[in-house]
Amino acid sequence: MDSIVLTYKSCSLKQSDINCLAEYSELNDIIISFYYEILSEKFKNEGIVLLDPAVTMSITIEPNLDDINQCIFLPLQMSTKKFIFAPINDNKKIDYQTGGSHWALGLVDVTNHTIYYFDSMLSDIDNAHLLHKRLERLFKKKFAFTYPIAQKYQTNSFDCGMFVLAFTETLLGYLNKKESLNEVKFDELFGKSALVSESNMSKYRKEMEEIINKLMREKKNK
Repeated sequence: MDSIVLTYKSCSLKQSDINCLAEYSELNDIIISFYYEILSEKFKNEGIVLLDPAVTMSITIEPNLDDINQCIFLPLQMSTKKFIFAPINDNKKIDYQTGGSHWALGLVDVTNHTIYYFDSMLSDIDNAHLLHKRLERLFKKKFAFTYPIAQKYQTNSFDCGMFVLAFTETLLGYLNKKESLNEVKFDELFGKSALVSESNMSKYRKEMEEIINKLMREKKNK
């Protein structure tokens, strides 16, 4: 009964997915994937790739590295990118579509061989380190793994996915101007951001929902 109500690029939304944008709700991978499509359109940059959460999980847990190389790494031309945004979930199940209770963001600086780990609760997801090792094998290079923020941005138990999107959108805006992370002070950047604030998340959810409603209206009028 929960049928698809909107298809946007490679993402199909059901009403149950949209319901994740309600107050006090945790985001699922579909909403993150959808908003990544929106951000990819907003910040067009051939040197940056925003990974679907399911793709991130596949890279992390798929046992056959050759399959990952042929189906993901090479088609996305990841070795030619400057930055790779990877939403990371703490789900440890092979079936990546279920489970998990926390989201964080991995940002791969390919040029400088560094992975930045942004966690709004300053926790440490095991899958982030598994992803780190997998990426080293795919790139055939060592990558530093760093924790670039010292401030806890989230005090509730449900906004972690929202912070992944807020971190991503803020960083994309910065990279759209600077093209490098060499001089950025991340807590200072996020402190000045209109997005990265727990008090802003309610508004941020409503803005995303309005984007969806607008796309649905446009679809209906065609």
